[in-house]
Amino acid sequence: MTAAERLAELADIQGAWRREGRSLGRGPWAEVADVVWVQVGQHFCDVRHPPPGADPGHALDAAQAFSGTLRLSGGAAVFEHDLDSLGRDAGQLDHSTLTLAGGTMMERGDGFEERWSPAVAPGAAGACIERRDGRSSAVTARIVRAGRVVVGVWGGAHPGGCVIGEGDDMKATGRVDTDVAAAARALAAGAELPQGWVARDRWT
Repeated sequence: MTAAERLAELADIQGAWRREGRSLGRGPWAEVADVVWVQVGQHFCDVRHPPPGADPGHALDAAQAFSGTLRLSGGAAVFEHDLDSLGRDAGQLDHSTLTLAGGTMMERGDGFEERWSPAVAPGAAGACIERRDGRSSAVTARIVRAGRVVVGVWGGAHPGGCVIGEGDDMKATGRVDTDVAAAARALAAGAELPQGWVARDRWT
């Protein structure tokens, strides 16, 4: 942590973030994937797309999507996953430290550093919606929106995630869940949500 950085609180990181680089084991900085993280209230979605045909070489850069809740206090972050396309255990906890300097967020954990920049203007309104299993009430998909950036993550037999950017283009990891895609586009447009989706969190 440098003198210019301050420890982040949850209110500081609301919105959409794009990873601008990462360093592994104090090695050189590089960016080898398109990584978007949206945080709305306590809920987050993170989707990662390496370039077509690229060998990511590290789990941080592999094609994946995950979502859950974040506890953040005094820079100490605990991410709890309940949806994960790589099949990691539900309830997995990831620990890191988040700091801010100007418009840049730094994330530091065991053996890695990541640099994040805002993907939307500060103060963009956010929303989080979820789809749940009718029997168990377990979350089967979650979508978060900050401004025009929308990220969805789904579970099931073919888990994955999608990102809708400022230009309304959609990129997906894994087989697309058409219900999630439709709900993501509705949320992006401010339209009525498809049946089965409920609001979970907002940030204005």
